[in-house]
Amino acid sequence: MGSDTVWREICSKLGYKQASATRTRGAKPWRTVYVANLCAECVREGNIVLNLSGGSIETSQFVSLCSSCFGKVHRKPMQHRTADLLARVKAKHGTLFQFKLYNLIPEPK
Repeated sequence: MGSDTVWREICSKLGYKQASATRTRGAKPWRTVYVANLCAECVREGNIVLNLSGGSIETSQFVSLCSSCFGKVHRKPMQHRTADLLARVKAKHGTLFQFKLYNLIPEPK
């Protein structure tokens, strides 16, 4: 049994699916699908998926956050969303990526 088969089984049990428009074109390795469904900050299961590019599925850059990490950002107004809120995201992906996430998460009312 190949490793992609193992990852496909894990993803199937968790309900993770390929994000391609067709069954084969644009399909990613199942390990990549699994990692894409983890929170970008704390690596728990990400249950809120944000589309950074806003484009079609083929060109989109999806990022998952768990409800806890999403809530930490959501509770802060934009002027109080500092670099320490999503520090791991910033360290891994950079400041621009971090601020794209900040702008996608609505401010509290």
